[in-house]
Amino acid sequence: MDKRFTQVKIRWTDILLSLTIIFALKVIYASHFGVRVQEDSNNYVFNVFDFEYPPLYPYFLYLSQRISPGLELAIILQSFIFSACAALFVTYFSTNRKNLLPFSVLMGLDPISSFFCTDIMSESLFISILFLCIVLIHAFFSSNNYSFLLVILIGITAGVLYLVRFSGILLIIAFFVIAVITPAHRKKFLFTLLIIFIGFQLILLPIRLKYKQVFGTYIISGNSGATLWNNASVLYCNSSVAKNPLNDFEKSLSHYDTNLFNQYNAIKGLQVNSPQSPFRSYVSRQNSNQLGFLQASNEAGNTAIKLIKEHPLKYFTEFVIPNFTQYFKEGQTLTAKAYEDNFTGKHLPRVYSSSISYPWIEWIILYALLFTSIILYVLDKRSLIARIIITISCCYMVILPFISPLVIRYELILFPLLLSCLFLQLTPVRMRA
Repeated sequence: MDKRFTQVKIRWTDILLSLTIIFALKVIYASHFGVRVQEDSNNYVFNVFDFEYPPLYPYFLYLSQRISPGLELAIILQSFIFSACAALFVTYFSTNRKNLLPFSVLMGLDPISSFFCTDIMSESLFISILFLCIVLIHAFFSSNNYSFLLVILIGITAGVLYLVRFSGILLIIAFFVIAVITPAHRKKFLFTLLIIFIGFQLILLPIRLKYKQVFGTYIISGNSGATLWNNASVLYCNSSVAKNPLNDFEKSLSHYDTNLFNQYNAIKGLQVNSPQSPFRSYVSRQNSNQLGFLQASNEAGNTAIKLIKEHPLKYFTEFVIPNFTQYFKEGQTLTAKAYEDNFTGKHLPRVYSSSISYPWIEWIILYALLFTSIILYVLDKRSLIARIIITISCCYMVILPFISPLVIRYELILFPLLLSCLFLQLTPVRMRA
């Protein structure tokens, strides 16, 4: 096991110093901007059990409000959790105080993580767990000795990441890629993946049992089929499904104007999120409970798979590419002004909606950080941490446009990681592995 990982426990002074710096800066930011909400915040706050959303963050908000009504405590806890995980990350990769202090200030001043820490969304918790995952992955690959403990911990933290956001499953894919391009422990490649899978499923088991008790199913994510249908809906009009519908969902689609199944509705997620969409109308005609939604989502997912198999190239040209480039076509405003009223008057404070009016600016900065890190890594391939962060970032940026309508915040979670990567690559004294 990497000595830095085993010795970090005795560097409490450095950890506390870094934690104090980062947390103080996050609190100052939060005290100025207050609580922010977005469209999905309503579901996170008021729906603890919902197939459409990962369960961990709604539970986090539920417990926070049990302790203190309102959302102020939630953003303070989010800021503290982020600060603690970032402090561990900073301490692990800092050789001395000369690196630790500016690195901590950088993490504290990072505008994207500060924004997420005040937002009633799951991004800040996701980034926090991702920092821990990266520390564990680095410790595993930088060690000459195979560590079963580190492997099982990687699987467990990946499971926690998945329970925060379902896109956390992409970390497993990233780990697979890192293992392929990194010589360490390659002989035990399949065994490592098996142990990670066991750890991953182990942390999901209590949630599966709870869902079985409440809903009668072990499935945690019931939204995957619906999302896939949203994406593939652009293929519907000229497909065999439209000409020869088989299941009830496919038959229900024939009653709608084909103009509804357009590219705009797909990349904006309206085929699932709009109450007037064919999918939502079909759900409303089924059982109104969660199992009704799950059944409808499964049917829609099966239909989507048929469409993609029939037109794989068209799926790439009609959905993936437009989805990837949508930030440059129009300002993607995330303002949720109407949703403020959902929170006011329900024992919650006055809150303010988040807005990103020019996402292409953040998008360009994000990719500039990524490409700069890649160039520096090509010039010096000894940096294992750069290899890990770049691989995780590329997996997210490449795979997400295929599986989900993009919102700028989905990719902005990578900003603190790439900022850290660039700092470690540019500092005179940095970790080598």
